[in-house]
Amino acid sequence: MERNYSIDFLKILFALSIACGHFKGSVLSSDLIVELFFILSGFFLVNSFYSGKYHGDALSYTASRLKRIYPYYLLAFLILFISFKSADLLHPIRFLSDFANAVPEVLLVQSIGVFSGGINYPLWQLSTLIVASHILFALMTKDDQITLNVICPLTAICSFTYFSNAFGTHTVEYWGGVGNFLSGPLIRVFGALCLGMMVHRPLLALSEFIRTKLSDCAAFLLSALLIVLFWLARDSYAAHLLFIVFLAFCLSGKGIPALFNHKFFACGEKLSLAIYLNQAAVIFPTYHNMPFLARFSDTVQTLLFIPAMLLFAVLFLFIANHLFAWIRAQMDKTSIVA
Repeated sequence: MERNYSIDFLKILFALSIACGHFKGSVLSSDLIVELFFILSGFFLVNSFYSGKYHGDALSYTASRLKRIYPYYLLAFLILFISFKSADLLHPIRFLSDFANAVPEVLLVQSIGVFSGGINYPLWQLSTLIVASHILFALMTKDDQITLNVICPLTAICSFTYFSNAFGTHTVEYWGGVGNFLSGPLIRVFGALCLGMMVHRPLLALSEFIRTKLSDCAAFLLSALLIVLFWLARDSYAAHLLFIVFLAFCLSGKGIPALFNHKFFACGEKLSLAIYLNQAAVIFPTYHNMPFLARFSDTVQTLLFIPAMLLFAVLFLFIANHLFAWIRAQMDKTSIVA
């Protein structure tokens, strides 16, 4: 499938919405946006499988994702850890103890039933996504049709039903109500991922219909209507359905998404990752070191937070990319000498 830059733009919006939700609240529910991101991830998981790029090997698929993500993840963790614990540097035992307690987070196993919490708390979404994606990709390699047509629907139904019955809501933020069952977030991710996987084929068919049968004007009007309905939707499940249909317009290259299908947004994948990884690094200092912001309304604070978050993310990418390039150069020199 051709690179679709409107999807990259969508990822930036999602990352900012999640960050704003953790800050002072987002216009849209950040809980819902997290689920939509998982649905999007499920769709592209199936895409990756059928691309043949990983030769049906789940380990290759997961290793490739970790190779792209983990260096940035580790750097973001170290920045946050050192900034939080810098006062403890004068107390080496305490500092080392804190770091030892953070080892599960370094290994990306928080909130999967092994370890609860973490310093960079929003990143439970990343660890659970990596684990769930690996398992589902492995199932696809065994039998893709049974996985897509049986396992995914049943998992999605069970997951959504469990959360609705357990908490009277489907939102992931209430997973702690399970008590000591720390895999609640992992169950939530499985449900949304499976939903994204099972709609893969219908989405491709719908996007092809939009591309070949709808005029540009009709596609624009219909996609605009979907945005309005999504904005007004009070039911999260209706919002899921509206988003899935809107995703078909993104894939078709028609309608409002076509306005953002440009190379300018090619940075979207890395920028959204940088926003997501570093939201806590911007939120915590803002809360604790900038009390003067309290005189402004939550809306004004959020409007100030967005450019600050974008600036931090861009600086993080600049530093990270130069640091990784320098490390690779040093490793190349070492290998040549050896």
